[in-house]
Parts: sequence; structure tokens; C-alpha cells
Amino acid sequence: IRGTPMIVQAFVFFYLVVGIVRANVTPEEFVNFRDNVWTPVRAGLFTVSINTTAYLTEVLRGGINSVDKGQSEAAMALGLGKFKTMMLIVFPQAIKNSLPSIGNEFIVNIKDTSVLTMIGVLDLFSVAKKDILGIYSAKNLEAYLLVAVFYLILTYFTSKLLQYAEKSMDVPVKEITSSN
Repeated sequence: IRGTPMIVQAFVFFYLVVGIVRANVTPEEFVNFRDNVWTPVRAGLFTVSINTTAYLTEVLRGGINSVDKGQSEAAMALGLGKFKTMMLIVFPQAIKNSLPSIGNEFIVNIKDTSVLTMIGVLDLFSVAKKDILGIYSAKNLEAYLLVAVFYLILTYFTSKLLQYAEKSMDVPVKEITSSN
């Protein structure tokens, strides 16, 4: 999943499911499925969820590996089993160590969801292009700048919320680099 772009994943997940269902149901059932079950928004949510899960598992794996082995050894010496050691000792430290990267993934997701417009999901960009100004308006630049400002506001406030979470966990705030 991490090796392919989200736009490709969106097309594959949306059209693969549509193709499989279309081949196996009646035309009436297919219309109902397309309109009520596997909508572009649901396919988009599925795509973002799968994509984010792939990145977050790797972030958490790195966080788990960053916890000193002595922590696990000490917990085992005190009689904790593997599961309790992971849940009570290792995983809380891994979350704390991974919080900046986890936050980065949420910020990247805010921006990456714009590619879902390719499967029919209405996003800020398509609203600005079609609904606000009209598709051939001479003022598209103003609409795109407005969309850029809106994305900037979303990511700014998300960053501030994440900084608050990091401070409440007493995590030193570090520069977040992109994972894309």
C-alpha cells in the first residue's frame, strides 16, 4: 500500500469493487449498490483508511523499536507477560515517541484527500472550480488561493492541536518532516 500513490489506490478500490459487483448482480441491484452502498465518498474513506493504516503501522513499528530493550527485560523480570509488557510498558512509550510522526500523517491526510476528487468525491478544489466560480471563470486563481488558505488554516490548527497533545505528554516539539 505504501508503494503506490493514493490516487491509484482510490481508482483500484472504487472501480474494482464496482466491476466485481456489476458482473455478479442484476442491473437493478447494481444501481442500488452504486447509489447506496459503494459511493465515491465511502470508497474514498476506505482508501484513506487503508493508506493511513499502512503508514501509521510503520510509524508505530519505529516507535516500538525506539523503546530500549531494557524496558521489556525489566518488565519480564518483574513477572509481566509479553502482552502486558507491550500494553503497559512498551506501547505507551512508543506512542509518545511516535506522536510527531503520527501528527504528520494526519496533516498529510488533510492535503492528500484532495486526490479523491478523481473518483467523484466533492472536495474544496472541485467546489472552488465548479460551484463557486464556474468551471471557465477568469477568476479561478482567486478561488484556488482561497482553497490554499483554507487548507493552510486546517493544517495550522491541526498542528497546534498536535503540539498541545505533545506538550501534555511532555514530548519535546520537533520539526516534522514529510513522509511522502
